Amino acid sequence: MDDRQLEKLYRENFQRVYNYAYYRLLNAAEAEDATSAVFVKVVANIDKFDPSKASFSTWVTRIAHNVLIDGFRTRKPVVALDNVVVDEPSVEDDYPVLDDRQERVAKLLANLSPEDRELVYLKYYQGKKNVEIAQLLDMNPSTVATRLRRALQAMRAHAEEDAS
Repeated sequence: MDDRQLEKLYRENFQRVYNYAYYRLLNAAEAEDATSAVFVKVVANIDKFDPSKASFSTWVTRIAHNVLIDGFRTRKPVVALDNVVVDEPSVEDDYPVLDDRQERVAKLLANLSPEDRELVYLKYYQGKKNVEIAQLLDMNPSTVATRLRRALQAMRAHAEEDAS
């Protein structure tokens, strides 16, 4: 694959990878670092991509998932969820600024585990079906459905607490 093709794939998938990382990490700087790490791995492993097995976007999302999991394994516990501050992306020209509704959703997502945030992101932000999510994350589709239902219930409970 030549440089132009790689650049095209990067441009087409950058926002998807960044958003995936951001909604898992809820921190712009960490999401930028993770996105960089993902594309370094993409370039290093592009010869292993097999379009007969998965689309490029699925393949790059899987790499992003693995990069984030590796990051979580080596990461030290940081802060209690009560103290989490949702960090908006740092460069307005490159990343969308959250409106009030999106900011409320981001705060509700902060109450979820990184794994549940990933499920919510894949389902509702990337529009993936439970079967696709299960395949991507090596899970059973019924487990995906159950965890999504519980995550949404938890978000609803936190939203009701905030409203009262």
